[in-house]
Amino acid sequence: MAKNTIKLVKPQSPSSDDGEAFVSTELWNVIAYHLRVAQETSFQAFKRRVGNADLKPGRYAILSIIAEHPGLTATDLSRACGRDKSTLTPALKDLSQRGFVVRERSSTDERSYIINLTPAGKKLLQKLRVHAHAHDQQLNRIVGQENRAEFVATLRRIVDVLSDEDD
Repeated sequence: MAKNTIKLVKPQSPSSDDGEAFVSTELWNVIAYHLRVAQETSFQAFKRRVGNADLKPGRYAILSIIAEHPGLTATDLSRACGRDKSTLTPALKDLSQRGFVVRERSSTDERSYIINLTPAGKKLLQKLRVHAHAHDQQLNRIVGQENRAEFVATLRRIVDVLSDEDD
């Protein structure tokens, strides 16, 4: 098994040293647990594909959203990414320090900043798109092309319903 990969096995399975992770009986059928593990595993596979641990899938999402909506604010970007501003801010700071995005004061609201890609950010995004497309194709093979639309719709429904609930 590849480094940093896991294989989930039922709690009653015998122990093993080959990267298997034994899930508690309580978590074995819990959707939220498997969503989280699947997300993390997918992110690790994306980072391996890109070959640069600093270029996480979240960075690709941020760059993609900025490219499609130049001049958006950090608040708008955090909503689009599904991340709160406290976790988005360090990512933006990193992308800014690396010369991929630029943050400028808004001409209409002095309290906020607008975000745009730099030429280097656009170039990086082109490179990451190739990797993201290949990664998505791998996920298509796992989910099955015939199940893709339903699977994505289910994930969107989870976001929609849980986003609307009161905390």
